[in-house]
Formats: sequence, C-alpha cells, structure tokens
Amino acid sequence: MANPISIGIADEHKLFCDGLKNCIQQDARFKVKVEAYSGMELLEKMTRQRLDVVIAGMGLVDMHGIQIAKIINRDYKNVKVIGVSMTYDLEVVRQMVLAGAKGYLLKSDHPQEIRAAIHLVHAQKTYFSADISKNMMDLSGERERLDLKKELTPKEKMVVDLILTEQTDPEIASLLNLSPKSVWNYKKSAMDKLGVKTVIGLVKHMLNQRP
Repeated sequence: MANPISIGIADEHKLFCDGLKNCIQQDARFKVKVEAYSGMELLEKMTRQRLDVVIAGMGLVDMHGIQIAKIINRDYKNVKVIGVSMTYDLEVVRQMVLAGAKGYLLKSDHPQEIRAAIHLVHAQKTYFSADISKNMMDLSGERERLDLKKELTPKEKMVVDLILTEQTDPEIASLLNLSPKSVWNYKKSAMDKLGVKTVIGLVKHMLNQRP
C-alpha cells in the first residue's frame, strides 16, 4: 500500500480538530500528522513534518486563513491548502483562491465530502463545498468557456473528478457514501449533459476543456 496522504489541521477549536481528525482517518489512505491551534504553531510544525495537504481555519487567533495560504503557497509549493469555516463569504473564498488555496469547505459538510475533497485536491484538482459551488462565480474570468462546475451538479462534478483520478466505481461509492448504482447514475447523467457516450469520451471531453 502506498504511503498515506499526510495532512495538517489548523483550527482554534480543539473539539473541531479532534472531530476532523477522526473523520479523516476513517480512510486508511489519510494520516493526520500535524494538529495546531494557531497559525504560528502550524508553520513551526511544518518545518519538522512533511505534509501533503493542510486544512486551515479562517479565524485563528494570530493569523487569517488567507495569510496561511499565502505563506504555504510561497514556502511549501507542494502542499495543498483547503480553507474551512462555519460560514463563508464569496469574497473571502476568492481571496483564498488568489492566495493559492485549492479548496474551501464548511464545517457542516458531510464527512464523506470532506474526505473526497482531500483526495481531489491532493490529485491536483480544486474542490469547493457544494453549498459554495452553487453561489460561486467563475474565478477564472472565462465565463464564455464551458465550465463543468456550471453544467454539472456538485455531486456529478465530484464523481467526474474522481473518475479523472482513476478511481473505480466501488472506490467512488465508498468515498462519497453512495451505492455503485448511484455512482453510475451520476456518471450517466454527466455524460448525457456533455454529449458523450462513453467514459473514455467523458475523459477526452474534460481534458479538452483544460486551458
């Protein structure tokens, strides 16, 4: 088995950190290596522990999540940052993206969605909470281009992104807490919307949409 994805968590609430750690480590492919309750504590621990993904709260006592994302993006190019908060402001989400964050979650998100987000971000994708995605403007500015986030539902988008990371239907079902039949239905719906007939066609279509 490959080495687990190393994860750091930074949030001012220990109870949330403990719950998030337990949620993440229900998947054997993930391992929480760092827990911190301030931005400085996180950055200090990162000098001693290699991480793949950091989940950073927005309201740490000494540092905003945007600052953390900027520093990590500058000093640890291979570490992916996901912001997390109780509620959200689209401008804050936009600033997080500009700072280098690859995703944004809500503390109320389902554990399966959190684990799927980590997997996708680690696989060089971006992921935003389904609730945020519904209200998010296209940050790339290419509003005339086909954007899968606009064309597909959040669940269809998650299934399609996981297909691109070479996950099988049973693996996708496990990550998203769905039945294999539901995975197939979401996949078929995505193919219908995009006008393709096979999974190979779906993958080719998505690759053609990349800049």
